[in-house]
Amino acid sequence: DWRKVVKDFSCTTGTDNLAFVPNLYTISILLKRYIYFSSSHPEYAFKILSKLSNQGYICVKDGKPKLASGFV
Repeated sequence: DWRKVVKDFSCTTGTDNLAFVPNLYTISILLKRYIYFSSSHPEYAFKILSKLSNQGYICVKDGKPKLASGFV
């Protein structure tokens, strides 16, 4: 919705068409951001985890993120 004013934008999670490069460096940086945002901005942490999961880079088991089998 282009008419809605966004006061708190994060380039990590702010766009719907965001795709991550499938390499371990990128995934590890995003997982570090997930850990950082878990305590300060849980909504950002959830968005990061959701995008990684939707793109097949991680899976969530027992409430914790795990690398998908293609990355191990």
